[in-house]
Amino acid sequence: MGGERSKVAQNRVTREHTVHLLDDFDLKGPNRSYKYLVYKLLKPNIPDTIDIHFPDGRLPRKLAKAIIRQSLIGLNSLHQQNIRYRGRSLS
Repeated sequence: MGGERSKVAQNRVTREHTVHLLDDFDLKGPNRSYKYLVYKLLKPNIPDTIDIHFPDGRLPRKLAKAIIRQSLIGLNSLHQQNIRYRGRSLS
């Protein structure tokens, strides 16, 4: 049953803003059960990209705005499906 729910959740999320689902599992908390979806960690991350391509340590404003916009679109897509992000920080 858990695998079936994850397939439904994966199909609902906008594929343009997510990566392939690697695994899913349920964990029981004190008040309810929580569904966890596991995705591949994307690389390169933003700090590494800044270090490699921008010696002054700053992203150009236009690129920073594009990254923030895309991140928010992805998070919004997840939230519309009642999926909450609990992974690593964006920094």
